[in-house]
Amino acid sequence: MAAASLAFVLRGRADASARRAVAARIDLELKRVAFQAQNIADQRPDLALLLAAEAYRRRPDTTSEGALEAVLATMRAPTSFVSLDLPAGFPRIAATPDGRLLVVARGGVALVVDGATLRPTGTRIPVSASPTLALRPDGGELAIVSETGEVRRVDPANGAEVAPIRSVRTLTGLPWGAPAVYLPRGRLAVGDGGDLLVLAARSGDVERTVTTGVEIVSLYRRRNR
Repeated sequence: MAAASLAFVLRGRADASARRAVAARIDLELKRVAFQAQNIADQRPDLALLLAAEAYRRRPDTTSEGALEAVLATMRAPTSFVSLDLPAGFPRIAATPDGRLLVVARGGVALVVDGATLRPTGTRIPVSASPTLALRPDGGELAIVSETGEVRRVDPANGAEVAPIRSVRTLTGLPWGAPAVYLPRGRLAVGDGGDLLVLAARSGDVERTVTTGVEIVSLYRRRNR
């Protein structure tokens, strides 16, 4: 009995150490991204703004906030601002590549916004506190991954479900949903612990599973793919 209790305690300490190590690694990487954004702001302001915004989205602290302010100060194009009717909290954002459609989630509500006018379209979708969002490039589908691993796919026009709900493993020690990104032909790639699941466009069936051996915390799609 004592040996079992000791093993349980040691395992708990090991799990906590692993979570701290993951959090420290992510914190270091986000700081690197924030500093990199400032370094390339003059040469590549578009890329610098994306990097700074992503660092602030993932970890809103003084480092990422300072980087975002520094990059914005170098922007020569006019910037528009809009106030959205959303509860308090840190926002989660997804957008189509051409910027014509945005989705902003905060405080348990996802609001669909017309990118051209910056006005809400009228669609409000209930979500978890800190979901991961992904928009299909044509704006016809929104993927929502909750912190508990629930994967929903809805129509941004009305919030209706367009594919069966699936479940994936949650991220270790991180307070947001597993990463997701859309692939060609409407397929959705979503992290599931150390596996990458490729889900079919309509049925939501798993078309392919790629085992990486490490926990997947971010996914990005190259523009030419």
